[in-house]
Amino acid sequence: MSINTKNKRKITCQGKDYYWHVVPDYDNPELTGKMLTLRVIAEDKSLVLTFPLDSSLRDPAKKTIPAAVPDVITPETVRQLVSLVLSENESRS
Repeated sequence: MSINTKNKRKITCQGKDYYWHVVPDYDNPELTGKMLTLRVIAEDKSLVLTFPLDSSLRDPAKKTIPAAVPDVITPETVRQLVSLVLSENESRS
């Protein structure tokens, strides 16, 4: 089954296609609509990222997540984040 690509941007990172978008976080009842989340999914669903854009909600113990995220999320920002996560996953293997 394929993924829904409507209203999502496509990037290619390390030879794989990913789709991303920024949306309000409706999954957390305490923060409904108050926080934006970056969501990234590989076309083959091998990687799914949900990244809170509010730095106060990120886990500081996770080294793969950059401390400072720019105010404007660009394809290059997403590409760098995906590359960080992929390199971390490779080092764990």
